[in-house]
Amino acid sequence: MQTQTGMQTGAQALVRGRWLSLMAATGSAARLAGVSAAGSAARPGPGRRAFSTGSSSEPLTTKKNNSLPMLTAGALATGGAAYYLYSTSSSSSTSNDSAAKQAAAAAGEAGMLAADGLEDLPLPKLPPVPRLLSDAEIRHVLTANEALLVPKPSAKAAADAAATAASSSSSSSGSGSGKRPVRIDINSVASNAPCEDYHAEAMLGSGLLVGIIDGHAGPDCGKVLSTFLLPYVARAITAASIPKEAGPARSKAIEDAITAGFVQMDADIVNASFTTLPTHATDGSVGPAAVVSSTSGSVASWLFGLTGPTRSAALASLRTALAGACAIVAYLDGDDIYVASTGDSRAVLGRRIPYAKDGSGYSFVPTALSMDHTARNPGEYARMAEEHPGEEVFSRGRVLGGLMPTRAFGDSRYKWSLETLLGVMEHFPKNTRRIPRNYRTPPYVTAKPQVVHYTRTSSDDFLILATDGLWDELSNEKCVAVVGRHMDSGAATTGTGTEAGAAAGTASLAARSNAATQLMRSALGGGRIVPHEEHLRHILSIPNGPSRYYRDDITVSVIHFGASADGVAGSGKPHAKPVKDVDVKLGAPKQHQLANWLKALGTTAPTPPTPALPRSRL
Repeated sequence: MQTQTGMQTGAQALVRGRWLSLMAATGSAARLAGVSAAGSAARPGPGRRAFSTGSSSEPLTTKKNNSLPMLTAGALATGGAAYYLYSTSSSSSTSNDSAAKQAAAAAGEAGMLAADGLEDLPLPKLPPVPRLLSDAEIRHVLTANEALLVPKPSAKAAADAAATAASSSSSSSGSGSGKRPVRIDINSVASNAPCEDYHAEAMLGSGLLVGIIDGHAGPDCGKVLSTFLLPYVARAITAASIPKEAGPARSKAIEDAITAGFVQMDADIVNASFTTLPTHATDGSVGPAAVVSSTSGSVASWLFGLTGPTRSAALASLRTALAGACAIVAYLDGDDIYVASTGDSRAVLGRRIPYAKDGSGYSFVPTALSMDHTARNPGEYARMAEEHPGEEVFSRGRVLGGLMPTRAFGDSRYKWSLETLLGVMEHFPKNTRRIPRNYRTPPYVTAKPQVVHYTRTSSDDFLILATDGLWDELSNEKCVAVVGRHMDSGAATTGTGTEAGAAAGTASLAARSNAATQLMRSALGGGRIVPHEEHLRHILSIPNGPSRYYRDDITVSVIHFGASADGVAGSGKPHAKPVKDVDVKLGAPKQHQLANWLKALGTTAPTPPTPALPRSRL
């Protein structure tokens, strides 16, 4: 179990002073080599090859490193480092103090950030485009997938939670945060065509489950996870023997249950228990892919001997197993947060830390609740080397030279036996991704998550969950600064701005109340806290598909914590929707069909075993 230890000292140190002298002393080289204040590993941006609309093409240089240097007491003594500062006027302030504050504000946030060296990094070069999108088109792209959800447990679940909290309060040393999840801001912007990102939310009694899924090698695996992953986790939690008393035993039981849900989900995907089949509209066009469990419908009828499997159905199930996805799930149970991560999506908590005794100023600092599972993570590199001794597991920073994440759902090209792969791949086009080189001791990739347990305090204001498309552009520190700035502007508490400015330009989006949208604007606006509007317009004008060389799919959920939903922006609006209860029945294990599909295709390759867990201690 990983908990929040040693965070307070670093957080208190982080909120003093300004960046100017520190940035002058360290320079951009320190930024490029550093790690974030929350300890997350530095990750460069996509650095993909350039897309050219003409004969000339200039390669896109590797993007700036998105992590800032770890701040030590020595560095703070030379000038300090506050990543983003907020000032509030108090009733005891004099008129001169108020005027001084207003004068300082008039200088502008962008000017302050540029002076501190935070916003002066060069913008990446973008290719020419046929035309730039209009304001209305940009608004549509940035708001078409916005969603606002309000977690509302049933009356019985709320009563049960209150009784459990009362019974365990005597054994708890703290008084709790006094907050609960009151709102979830969600948004998604596609770069792939179709988008391979998904999100999912569900109530489990009085608890809340929120998932972010980042698919790759096609949308199939991610689509399955968006429907089934939370039910698998919920079923595992409800089936486990979890002590009611708060403490290490309860935390360990919940962590083990979440892990079991992830592992069972992957076992069913890899053994071809799911398929995505297209649904046909009345006009004959093909609509969105519909997730179908292979224990129901036409597949189930074939299993009972009523009909035979079709080649297309077999290939659809195998295609789902060959595709892959990263996923991160947060389970919020009272003040306890459990974050289970498989892959390189990320969870970051925003903490409000005062830096003045009278409460006249504060800063938001990040607390990372996950780590990226890639070759850049020393722990993952060591784990893979231990599990496959004597093998060249990584090539060009990827698993067997092909896969970036070291943990993922699906991706059966890195899990099936060689015999099974040979039998399957002969039925797919030659341009399909082939068997990796040096394929000797599978499985090379696991879906077993790393689970972090964190107990919230009253200073924790929000939790950001997002796919790597966001973190490629923004550091943990910048993300909490963006959301904090958004909250400080009043947009997250007054509800103003959601409907306002519908006919205004792109700048009107700065006042909108969806924090996920603000993060996307900053990510696409040059990776800046205050977005560069022209860069935002240009990068969104690159057509989907070619845009993948410059930005990834981005999906974000921001969970806000508060004493109640009263007064929360949009919580009473018609567009605000309650989070639905999880359907635990969907989490039942599925019958493994891989051998049946291979037989239907005329392949006699043996069925591989269920993907093994990592052999080393995590």
